[in-house]
Amino acid sequence: MTTTLQQLTVLILALCLTSCGNANSTLMTKHMSKDRRGEAQERWDNVRGDVKLRLAREHLDSNRVDEAEKVIEQAAAVTPNDPQVYVLLARLRLEQGRLAEARQAVTKASSLHGDDPEIPYLAGIIAQRYGESELAVDCYLAAVKKSPNNPGYVLALGETLVALGRNIDALELIESRINDFDSNAPLRMLAARVCRGMGLKNTAVRHVREALRVTPDDAFVVADCAQILASAERHQDVVNLLRPILERADKITLTPDTSRLPAATPTPVAVTPSMRRCIATAYLALNKPADALNALEPAMDGLDVDDATRLLYARSALDAGDLQAADHSMKQIHATGESSLGALLLSATIALDSQDSAAALNLISRATELDNDAPEVRALSEKCAMSFGRHENAESLTTNASCEAHSGATSIDANPASTIPSSRWHP
Repeated sequence: MTTTLQQLTVLILALCLTSCGNANSTLMTKHMSKDRRGEAQERWDNVRGDVKLRLAREHLDSNRVDEAEKVIEQAAAVTPNDPQVYVLLARLRLEQGRLAEARQAVTKASSLHGDDPEIPYLAGIIAQRYGESELAVDCYLAAVKKSPNNPGYVLALGETLVALGRNIDALELIESRINDFDSNAPLRMLAARVCRGMGLKNTAVRHVREALRVTPDDAFVVADCAQILASAERHQDVVNLLRPILERADKITLTPDTSRLPAATPTPVAVTPSMRRCIATAYLALNKPADALNALEPAMDGLDVDDATRLLYARSALDAGDLQAADHSMKQIHATGESSLGALLLSATIALDSQDSAAALNLISRATELDNDAPEVRALSEKCAMSFGRHENAESLTTNASCEAHSGATSIDANPASTIPSSRWHP
């Protein structure tokens, strides 16, 4: 409502100014000296220019690019020496992807001795888009010095330092200012990601908890927090964070008529496949494969299920003892492309547990071609050899099987799935 009133006020003021026309009216000409008329005209132009700039900013904030361009042109005609004209022009050109013109506008604003911290900030954005990260750091640092209490400027500086690999500098910056921006989730999340990269698990978890306190319902923040908690091996924390979200989402999926849900039911956070994989991995780490299967089940219904989800589902089914479900998921993976080492080993483990030694041998021989020295390949080779009742060298057994496969023996189609550890083998 406040924004609407502001927009209305700006619009009415603009109309009034337009209707009043030029300050150099007949009355002013008759009753004012030339110098006083010039001063009055300048003040009048400044008022008109300020109104137009406020209107242009409203248009830009609302993504009304065409309207903003028209008003900025009008403002430039009235007050051509106002730095704010070129600040808004730079923003406009950035929105349009016209970087060279955006840089020209920022340079012009700076040349007019504008003290607005947005000038170096915009210069930093432009430098980043040109790939000039060191220059961007200098620009963002200048913006922070001019406006130290703007969290957006601190965040931009921190993110650019991280992009340059200067994680320690980024962390020192954030830690020195984090108490000034206690309710800023993006800064907390940046600190958490930096700490994770530096192996500071406990500090990363602390920042995650603060970010969740501030924005508990932001899907992107929740997903990032879950990944950071997982990397810190806080598996129960991952479950505690994601389980209520998945339960709410699944309840609404099962109850399309949301009017029948309890009035206190919170708005559900959008659940992504990566969230389901994250909680499923946590359940497996907690030795709860049945819960992992339940978490992944809704993601297995669509036609565009990714191989990472299928692979994790197969592993969960294997650990839960559902060999048929595990085998079915792996066959869907193998039907799509070239197999990874992890997919071959997981399929071989399923085949061995299903007492299908011949299929297991075929799979292990293909895995041997990818990485003969991997310890999990050798371990499965030994197990497969023993399943045949043959205790001779397992390497010769898989070598012979590989030769048979190349000479026309039955083989599986492969797939580009990533290696995922299993309770039976650990890549």
